[in-house]
Amino acid sequence: MKSLKQPLATDTQALSYIGIIIRTFEPLHFMNLSDQDREATLKARQALEAIVKANGYTVSYRTEKHYQKKPLKKIRI
Repeated sequence: MKSLKQPLATDTQALSYIGIIIRTFEPLHFMNLSDQDREATLKARQALEAIVKANGYTVSYRTEKHYQKKPLKKIRI
C-alpha cells in the first residue's frame, strides 16, 4: 500500500491486513465464477478498497504472470 498522506482514522496494521485480503481476490479474475459470485466478490473487494482509500492509501496489484497455475489442494471437512 502506498500512502497518500492523509490523516488516519483506522489502525495501520488493520489497513495492512485489509490490503492482504484485497490482494487475495486477484486470482479470481482468472477463474470461472458464476455471474452472481463474480458480482458478490467484486462488491466485497470494492468495499475493502474503499476503506483503504478513505484512510489515505492505495493498494498495489500484481500481474497475471505472478500467479502460477497450481493444482488445488483438497480440503478435509
